Amino acid sequence: MRGGMDVHGKLIAQGLAARGHRVVFISTSHPSGKAREEIDGVEIHYLKNTVFGSRRSGWAEESVHALEVMHKQHPFDLIWSQSYDGFGVTRNSGTVGQIPMLATLHGSIQQEYTSFLANIGRGWKRPMYPLKAFSGLFYSYFITQKPVLRHSRGIVTVSRRVVEDLGKWFGRSVTGKCKTIYNGVNIERFRPDEAGRRIIRRHYAIQENETVLLTLGRLTREKGHHLLIEVLEALQRVVPEIRLLVVGEGESMVHLKATASRLGLSEAVIFAGSVDNAETASYYNASDIFVFPTLTVEGLPFVLLEAMACGKPIIASEIGGTVEAIQGGENGILIKPGDKAAITRQIAALIHDRNLAERLGSAAEATVRRDFSIERMIDLTEKEMHRIADESAPSSIVRTGL
Repeated sequence: MRGGMDVHGKLIAQGLAARGHRVVFISTSHPSGKAREEIDGVEIHYLKNTVFGSRRSGWAEESVHALEVMHKQHPFDLIWSQSYDGFGVTRNSGTVGQIPMLATLHGSIQQEYTSFLANIGRGWKRPMYPLKAFSGLFYSYFITQKPVLRHSRGIVTVSRRVVEDLGKWFGRSVTGKCKTIYNGVNIERFRPDEAGRRIIRRHYAIQENETVLLTLGRLTREKGHHLLIEVLEALQRVVPEIRLLVVGEGESMVHLKATASRLGLSEAVIFAGSVDNAETASYYNASDIFVFPTLTVEGLPFVLLEAMACGKPIIASEIGGTVEAIQGGENGILIKPGDKAAITRQIAALIHDRNLAERLGSAAEATVRRDFSIERMIDLTEKEMHRIADESAPSSIVRTGL
């Protein structure tokens, strides 16, 4: 299972390649050591002298050097910085620095700052934690984000909330460059599917009379997964036939398992671990309610849109770009972040009122089909790339990313 930014980059890159553009992806070193591959028409180059997944340790210099070499062989019309990974380009005063750059942003320093505040209280026993966390914020703001925002000729944001956050931290000179293009999902893949539902439920020995809550994503404290385990104990008193399916991996896994054990919920909570993206649609379909209890500001999470596309009733935190996809009471239920009583109450309401659950799920599916299709996302992104490249009908696009 990959993160939302990775999913977004893959969908856009493959979509553009299918339309005849040359798309080159520059990434940090591959875990296996491979230097290059081509997937679905997209060239992927891995830089061996960089650290997998890190913007530091030579990434800026190596990525620009790779761009210089390839640009001489086959000139690029546009550099596409997925998030702030193109910050090395902003330091180049040569040919590479003159290529128009478009940045696609899934968040801003606001999200990192929110996570910093959420975690600072738990790091007090480690004297160096506050210093390291603050230095990370400093690096992100001054070394990566600010230069990319200043250098980019256009900025695509995945939600209007990201634009608002950019305005607060960087001012109108940045927001004036912004265009919001919502994330899109493959509605042929993510759709109601009874066969997929049966396969997953059979795999985990889930009975037909059992209600399954699903949460999916990277397991970190700020994602709020612990809240679902804590409310499950109260829910079992009124709905004994209920289970929680947790899909994903991360630093909170040990704590989440320990919490489930301490509350006597080891049998009721299923930890599926990391799941291949090709299988996630079946997991959505295996569930009865999708819960997104995040405590941090998010751009517009793919998991939310994917669950909606599968026709699932949604309970989600009223924070970040979520409110641009979910209209409370119409196609889902919004709750105050961290409100366990509300989570418990709304889950119970959906279980006891099947008509409500079906109505919200059907409305959620219709919303995605209307406003969040992959075709719409690629169409609008391609148009913006053409515009940034001075209407020159780009023949090649290079993406920088980790």
